Amino acid sequence: MEMYIKKQEKLPENGKKLFLQTSEFYGSADLGLGDMFQIYTYITGYKLSADTLVDAFINGHLTKFDNYIYSIIYNYKQFIELSMKTIYYLHSNETLESIEQNITRVNQNLVLTWGLIEPLLNQIYTTAEDVNVMNAAKEYIIEFQNFIEKSFDFIYPFTIDIITSSSTEKRIDVINLKERIEELYQFFNQSDWALVEYLESKNSEAHTL
Repeated sequence: MEMYIKKQEKLPENGKKLFLQTSEFYGSADLGLGDMFQIYTYITGYKLSADTLVDAFINGHLTKFDNYIYSIIYNYKQFIELSMKTIYYLHSNETLESIEQNITRVNQNLVLTWGLIEPLLNQIYTTAEDVNVMNAAKEYIIEFQNFIEKSFDFIYPFTIDIITSSSTEKRIDVINLKERIEELYQFFNQSDWALVEYLESKNSEAHTL
């Protein structure tokens, strides 16, 4: 029989495992943080993964973004989605069943997910300046959702007509994207902590009545 596969140094081998447990700290990662701390690991991990790729280019370790842009956008999208869903999950006064149903309903749509947290944000962004900040964050979310819907089928490129979405060249400023995402990161963190303080204050008032 003719041999088509040329012998290489590194090919899959029977008996090898992808995921090996180890007691060594070097080269390993802890998956067992548990509870709600785990979700913050997800959130931070997605953002840091994209940030690291952008920084690698800035520091001269990558020659161009073209091979990495889909991963960058995907990871930033995951960061945004999980940040909003975590705020909703932790701070909504709805029942757990209702929260889970709503999270399922919005699926991965960023604009619909923003709709879940906007009533919460309205409680803490009350001054004209604060409202302007919140509206700016909302515009970022809308722009991101519109971009991924109309420009890139980067999650499942073979399930939709990829010709219409990729036949026209589009160049985006990835460094600018990272800077705007950092602003959203600060916005979500500030909102998370502000809601903790707001709800604690409301509970304290309720107990004094």
